[in-house]
Amino acid sequence: MLLQDLVNISFRIQHERRQWYLRIYNPDRHDTSVIESELLFLEALAKGGYPVPQPLRKHSDGMLWVASQSPVVDTIRISVCSWLPGEILQHDKTPQHYANLGTMLAELHEFSGKWNPPEGFVRPRCNSEGVYGSHGASGEQVMRGWDNIDDPLRSDLEVAKKALEQAEKGIGTDRGRYGLIHADPSFSNVLFDGEIPYLIDFDDFGYGHYVFDLAVVLAGAWGKPDFEGNRAALFEGYRQRRKLSQAEMGALPAAMAARAASLIFWAAAQSSQHPWIEGQWQRLKKYMES
Repeated sequence: MLLQDLVNISFRIQHERRQWYLRIYNPDRHDTSVIESELLFLEALAKGGYPVPQPLRKHSDGMLWVASQSPVVDTIRISVCSWLPGEILQHDKTPQHYANLGTMLAELHEFSGKWNPPEGFVRPRCNSEGVYGSHGASGEQVMRGWDNIDDPLRSDLEVAKKALEQAEKGIGTDRGRYGLIHADPSFSNVLFDGEIPYLIDFDDFGYGHYVFDLAVVLAGAWGKPDFEGNRAALFEGYRQRRKLSQAEMGALPAAMAARAASLIFWAAAQSSQHPWIEGQWQRLKKYMES
């Protein structure tokens, strides 16, 4: 069953009464070593009891199936992961959902701070270098976006970029504040089985400041009538496992603006007249004023 055909192509498959999640990777997005690193991290999380899909290992070493001889692309890369319960919440998100998501993200960051990647592990940057430059998961797309953006939006993006750089300096890069993050933990990438969250789609994950994950959640909730209550619940859930420094809290406006910037770059890479650009631009300015 086809689930999604966006950046990657995803299917739900069934074999011997078990369901699995199969992904065919976009050939132009990540190279093999980057994808293999994602699967290694997922395997480590799953073995540690973290609620994520667990990759299926082949009989031989590795978790990535690589096929060639396609008339369309040179190499097809496929992974198969365990199927998780739950569903994506389109509506009816409660403060408890936000609190549980906050706790889960804190546990992810706690794990990241202790886990030592193996030799050859490589993932993109999810900090200012990645969001606004060529070192992120969508580096080429970001640079195309810059080319399609004119003033005054370009000026506002430059201001937001400098604000994020300053905020990152204030936080620092010790393992208690910086490490492997999901980078896109929006509610569209979380399955809820009742109020129990399961985190999916680590395609964007990489090295960044932990507070960026919280900023992504807040950007999705921003502008809704229950924003303040959900914001408080998210922080309350997070602080059950990890503390947030003043520098991290102070970085949230710039981090939320970075989330808007990433969507602006995606849209602008498609077309300088993309309908998403204006709305995210207005959000970016509002975030920076908060």
